[in-house]
Amino acid sequence: MADSKKRKNISLEYVRITDKVLFTKNLALMLKAGLTINEALNVSVDQANGSFKKALEDINDRVTAGTAFSEGLRRHPRLFSTLFVSIVRVGEKSGTLVESLNQLTNQLEKERTLKSKITQAMMYPVIVLITLVLVGAGISIFVLPKLTSLFNVFQGEIPFSTQVLLWIVDVMSKWGIYIIGGGILLVVFLILIVKTKPIRPIWHALLLRIPVIGKIARNLNLARTTRNLGTLLQSGLPIVESLDIVSRSIPNESYKRKIHAISEEVQTGTEIHTSMEGAEHIFPKIASRMIAVGERSGRLDEVLLYLADFYENEVDKASQNLSTTLEPILLVIVGIAVGFVALAIITPIYQLTATIAG
Repeated sequence: MADSKKRKNISLEYVRITDKVLFTKNLALMLKAGLTINEALNVSVDQANGSFKKALEDINDRVTAGTAFSEGLRRHPRLFSTLFVSIVRVGEKSGTLVESLNQLTNQLEKERTLKSKITQAMMYPVIVLITLVLVGAGISIFVLPKLTSLFNVFQGEIPFSTQVLLWIVDVMSKWGIYIIGGGILLVVFLILIVKTKPIRPIWHALLLRIPVIGKIARNLNLARTTRNLGTLLQSGLPIVESLDIVSRSIPNESYKRKIHAISEEVQTGTEIHTSMEGAEHIFPKIASRMIAVGERSGRLDEVLLYLADFYENEVDKASQNLSTTLEPILLVIVGIAVGFVALAIITPIYQLTATIAG
């Protein structure tokens, strides 16, 4: 019963990436200043909140009982990834835990910056679209029906734009709640279904081929792959183990499967860049060629981190371009919608006024 409750608590654990960055950075600083791991964890527990605080308390208790710090972290997979745990384990074994934590801090900060830029780029168009839908639905359900009585008694031919508007008002007044509710349920259903095991690989492969969005998704996955692999190699992990960890840490199924296949081929003696050939839609030629240079020069970790910086910069530029491109398109859509409604309302009123005046 206790184990079941503990597993349930672990499944509910959550921590913001900002809190994880601060925890890792502060832990490195405290260890560098001479504090023991228990003393540093005690301070971290006092600074944390919620489920993260409970997780750190559990880790601290395990370390106090003689368990390795990395093993304590491994008990909380929702908070600390396999990559995080592996780098800490290498630091423990080699006596370079501070350096390992600094590497993780840098990796987490890069990941946070990347997520922040993508979120900021998508925030404006999403807010505009949601606002447009809600305002349009509100006007159709609550405002426009009050004008229909005027249009229905209108003598003469009703303009086409007004006929369309009346039809929309009629549909929304009768079925509006169901249409909006059905739309929300459809979106939720699609979000849930693309997360299922059979559909997820298909969706991830399709996502990489969508114009504009696909390029951002590819560069984002390339940035994560090269950053994670470079960080693991820099920490001292063997190439095969590093590839295996990266394949489990990348969320996109297309990259996950390809990296796993590369790991298996590398075990047989194949070079990484050779294993990437024939998968240009996942690993562009520039990436495989740079990796080939890194393998031959013995500086693969440096080349991978350089590629990570390059692809992170590409994600930043693409996200900004996406936002810049979508803004005028959305403004045009809003303008057309407002203009259509205004035309549909004003035209019959103008005609009615002219008829009365005549």
